Amino acid sequence: MLEPFALSLLPPAVVVVLAMVLRRPILSLLIGALVGLLIADPKQILTSFANTSLKVMTDETIGWLILVCGGFGALIALLVRTGGASAFGTLALKYTRGKRSSLLMTFCLGLVIFIDDYLNALTVGETMKRITDKFKVSREMLAYVIDSTAAPICVLVPLSTWAVFFGGLLVDNGIAEEGQGIAVYIQAIPYMFYAWFAVLTVVLVIAGVIPTFGPMKKAEQLALTQAPSLEPALYTEVQTADEYAVKAAEEHFKDADPKGKLYNFLLPIILLVAFTVYFEIDVYKGLLATMAVTLPFYALQKLMSFSEMIELCWMVLKV
Repeated sequence: MLEPFALSLLPPAVVVVLAMVLRRPILSLLIGALVGLLIADPKQILTSFANTSLKVMTDETIGWLILVCGGFGALIALLVRTGGASAFGTLALKYTRGKRSSLLMTFCLGLVIFIDDYLNALTVGETMKRITDKFKVSREMLAYVIDSTAAPICVLVPLSTWAVFFGGLLVDNGIAEEGQGIAVYIQAIPYMFYAWFAVLTVVLVIAGVIPTFGPMKKAEQLALTQAPSLEPALYTEVQTADEYAVKAAEEHFKDADPKGKLYNFLLPIILLVAFTVYFEIDVYKGLLATMAVTLPFYALQKLMSFSEMIELCWMVLKV
């Protein structure tokens, strides 16, 4: 085993610095990986990079993430195109009276979708941004509320993919006995201070107890005078996969059924939570089961044909 040395801190430092300067996380991670391989063996950097990248792409966890994130995107595209997401937004507007209540609604929806942080962020973001736009909330503030609710809530609720993952780690590392990972995880929840602090801070920010400052204050002031969006400089300079995904979602909203029914949004979400719990918090199996029910359910209503739904899902997966 190699002895630890200070130079090993260089790759993560490069990633952090470049991410802040370039605002391109994928590029920063790639350069950081190359720096690490260069330190390990300069002569074999090309071979090492090829072998490492293949190993990563064949890793079971990476494959799971790709399938789950792609599946979530496809499900959300269906929720949007059939008008279900718009119907939920219309209902939410009835109970929203201003800026704070729109953010509180965002926070509450984040509490409900506790199964997985990816599902949480994608669903809440696409559902609520038109409501917060109406009340001139900056996209930066919306992103903060969503991001600081999604993962912390999934950490604090033991019926989530995070709990299963960390429960497995506790067993693998000998901290918990076989079959007792979740039980030990639950005992540790009161001591997960960051998650508790993050959720509490979101509530205090929404209530105005903690005022905005710095770039967030600037973004909020800008949203009062123009349509909420990403910071112009960032939006024009950075072309990322996320940007293309957002554009794709916008297209789905343009083509959405204007007479969408609320149950076409609620039923798939309820099924996803129920199936995920039924399959012992396996969110991928829960997602597959949900799609197996949702596609025929939409087809019976003649909202879209099977071929149109499959084509839409495939288009999202390609994005």
